[in-house]
Amino acid sequence: MKNDKNGVVQSESKTIEMLDFYLPIGCPACRTLEKFFDELTFKYGNLDRVQKIDVLENKELCDKYRILNAPTMIFLRDGEVIERIVGFDNTLKTKSQIEMLIFHS
Repeated sequence: MKNDKNGVVQSESKTIEMLDFYLPIGCPACRTLEKFFDELTFKYGNLDRVQKIDVLENKELCDKYRILNAPTMIFLRDGEVIERIVGFDNTLKTKSQIEMLIFHS
């Protein structure tokens, strides 16, 4: 893995990396998503493919990926955006989509 010019770790493999843009306070959906990540960690182990990015501390990355809402999940393969999910509704469909992208692509 290597860091790009913005400090985002990029894998040199064909695996998918996920950037989780979140607000540390005042975001119920961000807290719910965090609990879902805890479930995934329990199920799969380390979530090294997921990078949490605080939108208040990373304006350059938010501008680069046009982040307007939190949470926003950006999925990358070889540094290219392949999927974007804005918000988290805690439904089985959304959870399955995230899990499939991170672990089964």
